[in-house]
Amino acid sequence: MPLLLLAGHGVALAQAHHAVVSCDDCDAPSAVAAERAPQIASAAPPQASVSSSKPLTVSDQNSGLSVGQWFLRAADDQWRIYSGPFRSEGAIKWDILVAAGTGGLIAADRHITNQLPRSNLKTSRDISNIGSFTTAGSVGAFLLVGLATHNPHVRETGILGVESVANSAAVWAVANTLTRRERPLEGDGRGSFWVNNGLKSSMPSAHSMLTWAAATTIAEEYPRPLAQVLAYGTATAVSVTRVTGLRHFPADSFLGSVFGFFIAREMFKLHCETGISTACHKTHSRKRDLLLEDDNSVADSHTPQPKRTSAVSVRKP
Repeated sequence: MPLLLLAGHGVALAQAHHAVVSCDDCDAPSAVAAERAPQIASAAPPQASVSSSKPLTVSDQNSGLSVGQWFLRAADDQWRIYSGPFRSEGAIKWDILVAAGTGGLIAADRHITNQLPRSNLKTSRDISNIGSFTTAGSVGAFLLVGLATHNPHVRETGILGVESVANSAAVWAVANTLTRRERPLEGDGRGSFWVNNGLKSSMPSAHSMLTWAAATTIAEEYPRPLAQVLAYGTATAVSVTRVTGLRHFPADSFLGSVFGFFIAREMFKLHCETGISTACHKTHSRKRDLLLEDDNSVADSHTPQPKRTSAVSVRKP
């Protein structure tokens, strides 16, 4: 029915136009205006087409990068991770809360671990290993499947997940070397700092940190209750069993969880593509907003502006 009405309206317009052009009184002002209308339209300056213009969007920043660009991006990510706690008042509030929580747990670490049973250490360690390797490995599976199927959402999950895990591992190596804390079953069990050598010290927990980084990426890319419960539930189980397995103190596991969570959140905000994950538009980064502003200003500068023309007067005969 709409198509029939549209067709009837077009026929009526055509008949009206024919009636105007073929009138007997061709010297009438309306006839003169009808004859001059095509000439006026052809002389008017070209206008920018609104319907044919494409919406301005940020180009895909997760594909087509060279090896050098990936290295530059990794360096920029590390800078943002280390400078993030000092960039805003909201971040400083979180810093204080995390520091207070870690300090409180350090004071209670020895008391908590002394109350834990020694009979199920292997079970706890197996659970933490399986949960950690499965969650961290899943982002690699996302990447391979996304590249093979050309699915942009799956591919982005894999790319950002691998980036989050890699950046978390880099931060863990630095923090682990600086703290050099003994594990619960090492030394006198107090968890002394600056004693253990190498990358096998207790703070922060690598299992917790990498698992939370991967789990947070998946939960951000697929913000559905079931996906978030599975991702965060697995990460929580890993963090808890690292403590019950006496591989880490509670403070170590807590700090690793916090680091992994916030690093993955930062990677998602920086590199997610609007329109892929429904959570991306809620967490636009400053970098993305600046890119949009630059694109809009460049487009405005290249848009042709219509010239002002004088009104056409129709003289009566």
